[in-house]
Amino acid sequence: MNDGVNGTNLVLRCREIHDVAQHASELLRLELKTIGDAGRIYAFKHRLKPAGAILEKVQRKRAEAAKLSRKNSDLLASTDHERDEERQELYRRITELKGYGPDHVTDAWGCRFVTLFQDQIPILVRAILSRLETFNTRSTAKVTLREFVIYVNLASRAPWLSMKRLSASQKIRRARIHPFI
Repeated sequence: MNDGVNGTNLVLRCREIHDVAQHASELLRLELKTIGDAGRIYAFKHRLKPAGAILEKVQRKRAEAAKLSRKNSDLLASTDHERDEERQELYRRITELKGYGPDHVTDAWGCRFVTLFQDQIPILVRAILSRLETFNTRSTAKVTLREFVIYVNLASRAPWLSMKRLSASQKIRRARIHPFI
């Protein structure tokens, strides 16, 4: 019960995802690096996940589904109504992992911006979103932001962040930034 991509087709799809990520990297790497050149960030790093690493991630996630099923066989077979919610969540997670495929990989290409001060983060996020919006208006190759993660070292010093890792929508909402994508 996966996304239908197995064997040779799985390997080929991992290569296709890698190629798309490489193209995104070629289009955006220098564009995004210029944000740091403007003095808004301390460091800019990026990396491209090889096709083999994408394949390994897909296989690892699918294997995790089988491991969860074995580990929780008693719960899955149980008819205890008090554990219905827990069982449903487990079924959902197992189904999600069984269906994990190359198209679910959101970090085939990724970049990291490092700021020295937390109050620079909202400015940086606005700059990134603005730069991507500008890119999309100028280019025939449109990009969509699939994942946006902010890590902070000392969340207590940043009142607009209340935890160390937030989902993209939470981060953007808390920073009062309106995404264009």
